[in-house]
Amino acid sequence: MRDWAFVIAGSLLIALSLNLFVIGNSIASGGFTGIALILNRLFGLPVGSTVLLLNAPALLISSKILGRDFLVKTLVSVAVLSWATDIFSFLPSVTKDSLLACLYAGMLSGIGAGTVFLGGGSSGGSDVLGALLIRVFKNASRARLILVIDAAIVALGALAFKSIESALYAAVMSFTISRMIDLILSGERTGLCAFIVTVSEREMIESITGELEKTATVVDAHGAYQNKNASLLVVVIKPNQRYSLLRLVHEKDPNAFVWILSDCEVTGEGFAPLLGGR
Repeated sequence: MRDWAFVIAGSLLIALSLNLFVIGNSIASGGFTGIALILNRLFGLPVGSTVLLLNAPALLISSKILGRDFLVKTLVSVAVLSWATDIFSFLPSVTKDSLLACLYAGMLSGIGAGTVFLGGGSSGGSDVLGALLIRVFKNASRARLILVIDAAIVALGALAFKSIESALYAAVMSFTISRMIDLILSGERTGLCAFIVTVSEREMIESITGELEKTATVVDAHGAYQNKNASLLVVVIKPNQRYSLLRLVHEKDPNAFVWILSDCEVTGEGFAPLLGGR
């Protein structure tokens, strides 16, 4: 039930973002939504119904490529998104400032798309087109195919809206959407992986477990330059613990060597549950 709640709630958020920020400000967009916005501008066709009509054949063709569960949830997401977009069409644009509109549309759509992904589905559009085209252009990257598709649709949108600025705002919106999706999908799983080469293993571990409430994995190491034995500590911390870790390392062993990898996805004790606790 939770997955279906995510799929429906996320689709409603995307529909709200279209009506509150995108449609009224004539911001070009990628995917089938972008095509629907172009057709709405040129012929007055309802955005939601057009999104559904464009997605239907693509989903039907790709039914053998997409998994059954993913396909069903994507169909539901597209249906809810299309229905809600037309139902909420009476809502006025919250702002006429195009920059604010593309930023808030990106945030709301990103949260919505990320929530749909968490539920195991997709809101359709470029994702489905990418899945189809990868079967034709076998040596291409799906991400690049989606980028090319979106860029072409945004360019057409700029022509339809007779405004290069609409394409520029669309780029800002797309970036914001991608960052929000990353944030939703990563959440508490984002961490920093620190590797510490030290000769003060015991003192370092005591400080890490005592002050940061984290543990460490110890690996025997040998320094090639000084030809001395040392310990390699592997520690996973949260981003806001970075300075505290560097401070205590300096206090316990000023000659320690530290390197930190950012944006590690971390699950398990002390972080997010494995697979979201499923």
